Amino acid sequence: PKKRKRMASLLGSSGASEEDGVVRPVSLSPRPTSFRSGVAHKFKFLTGQEKINHDCVYNLRPKILTSDTSPMACSETWFAVPYEGGGGPVFVSKVDACGKVEPTTEAVVNGHKGPVYSVDFSPFHHDVLATGGDDAKVNVWNLKTGDPQDATQQLLEGTHTHGVRDVAFHPSVASALASTAADGDAILWNVETSQVARKWKLGVGSSCLDWSYDGSLLLASCRDRKLRAYDLRASNGDALAFEIEPHPGSSKSFRAKSAFVGGINYIVSAGNPARKGGREVVALDLRSSAKEAPLLSKAVDSQNGAMLPHFDDTTGILWLWGRGDTTVRHIELKGGDDDSTMLSMTLGHEFRTGSAAGPHVGFAAMPARALDVANLQVAKFLRLTSTTVESVAFTLPRTPELKAYFNDDVYGDARTREPATDLTKWLLLSQGDDDQKKKSAPPKLTSLRPEGMPLLSEKEVEAVVLNTQIVKEKLKVEKQQKQDDTKTYERLTALANQYEKYQPNHSLGAKKGVDAAVIDGGEVDDDEWDD
Repeated sequence: PKKRKRMASLLGSSGASEEDGVVRPVSLSPRPTSFRSGVAHKFKFLTGQEKINHDCVYNLRPKILTSDTSPMACSETWFAVPYEGGGGPVFVSKVDACGKVEPTTEAVVNGHKGPVYSVDFSPFHHDVLATGGDDAKVNVWNLKTGDPQDATQQLLEGTHTHGVRDVAFHPSVASALASTAADGDAILWNVETSQVARKWKLGVGSSCLDWSYDGSLLLASCRDRKLRAYDLRASNGDALAFEIEPHPGSSKSFRAKSAFVGGINYIVSAGNPARKGGREVVALDLRSSAKEAPLLSKAVDSQNGAMLPHFDDTTGILWLWGRGDTTVRHIELKGGDDDSTMLSMTLGHEFRTGSAAGPHVGFAAMPARALDVANLQVAKFLRLTSTTVESVAFTLPRTPELKAYFNDDVYGDARTREPATDLTKWLLLSQGDDDQKKKSAPPKLTSLRPEGMPLLSEKEVEAVVLNTQIVKEKLKVEKQQKQDDTKTYERLTALANQYEKYQPNHSLGAKKGVDAAVIDGGEVDDDEWDD
């Protein structure tokens, strides 16, 4: 009952009524029972452009670990990949770099005594990198000098006793960094002071952490196939908000991402259901209890490799990268303007890489601020293979006339580099207030519209001419032309008949009742010539 009350307070989408001392959940909207699918979806025919071969970074030696998370991360300026070598080196380079990496490269940061499992860049500072290693340490690096060799190191240690498996910066709170270890310990760090702000137990080991859109919940994908959500500001000390098993009976681990669609809080999870086989994507409603089935379920393929999903809240697209795959899939998530409209999932066309470097090992999504909106880029990724880091940009095909406008039907507002609040204030936000806005710190947003570019929504709408109208007009013109030709022929025929009737000598005609006179043209026959 306590967990149900706190979930109602957190999500703001459900309440709880108490009758005879029994707490019962109250649903505010009808439960969606199906999903829509169709061809009229603007993201269905995305095209991908790659930078491969000598246009990418090649001859790499990344550290390939058996983890359920992507081993690389990137910001607008840098990307980072765990690297082979003594200690725990991390290769760091500019996102626009290309060329061969020499075996003796010094473009690394190395502050661990064991291999690095996870890296993450700050959403507010593009040159701040966090690394978590098997030596139970978390490091924060500052790359503002522009040279990885001169990066300053900040060590966060003294609490984890087992290897760190994932690190994740808070999406809207400054200096907040979460980390989880192999033994199930999880810590919320205050990076500014290098102190522990919160510490709690997951119960089992977790391979990845994901913050919800506004950062009010932290999602942990655990080894017991359950997804657990934690409210780190709970006043009663019990941070667990809810737990659910999105893929019942699954023998493989999974990774979940949080998505807010149509004003309703959903979790989208990708995994391997043991009962059906293959890989699937399910959508879960945070208002539901742990025993309820997923709202939506969509089969992806019959493979068994781990999927690495990424949800883009700017466009509403769920990207699916699979380890060992050479394809990339995307699903368009769509909701209505209110809670009564159901969520839909539409699987778009898959993109197959043309690179000869091999299948995916990991990927990193570049921030929406780095997109080329003038050419309708909707997503840009860095793809990690066993030897290369390649760039893949996805664009939406539209006419040059429409590209002259900012397509606000495609792009939503993007996150800014400015945090909503600091960690101290965020931890003190009221949990008992009924106003949802006072309990969360959603990220600050801004438009991606370039200065001076007109909005597509303000474009003057031209009259639409249907094909049937064009055909009718063409038939009408042809009919009129045929009538004109007929009238002209009739007039010429009448003139010819009149000439024949009244000009007998010239037309060899005859007057009525009188034979035409023979006209001597003065010609001489051959026998009339004199010798």
